[in-house]
Amino acid sequence: MAITYSDQEIASLVPERKPLPADWRNRARFKPKQGHCEQRLNLSSIFSGRDGRMSTESIERDFHEEVSAKVRLSAEGMDRFRIFTPFLFDDGDHLSIVLKKEGSRWVLSDEAHTYMRLTYDVKESDLHRGTRRKIISNALSMFQVEDRDGELVLAVPDDRYGDALYSFVQALLKIAEVSSKP
Repeated sequence: MAITYSDQEIASLVPERKPLPADWRNRARFKPKQGHCEQRLNLSSIFSGRDGRMSTESIERDFHEEVSAKVRLSAEGMDRFRIFTPFLFDDGDHLSIVLKKEGSRWVLSDEAHTYMRLTYDVKESDLHRGTRRKIISNALSMFQVEDRDGELVLAVPDDRYGDALYSFVQALLKIAEVSSKP
């Protein structure tokens, strides 16, 4: 017989810690796949302590301490989290920020949202000329943000998630100012 859970019961299960058994490596079975090498089971998401428990609490705590107590983190699949901040664009919309794993490192990304928003008011070609280009270039350089064909990305150094988020938010807000510059 199937078990049915209410929305409230499901919501209470989501934040519950789910520790891995001590012998999880011995119990994991990898299936062969035709045509390519099987990827190892990735359970390294975000660990805290030596007990191997997956936790976003330590990252969220770092965000609270370094940026704002109003920062929230929401899982969007494996090794991907949406970050909700109290910071807004001039029109009142929130910044779009994702924390995701790329290879062995964590990065913050706007997934090209900031430039997309700017093109509502400014022609894309104008973003790369004059004062706008200087403001964008200075912000990218000052906060060590990389522009990957419109996607703004910042690597998280040495598990300093709060510092990285603070810098990334500052860069996005500075770049967003170009919509009002000639």
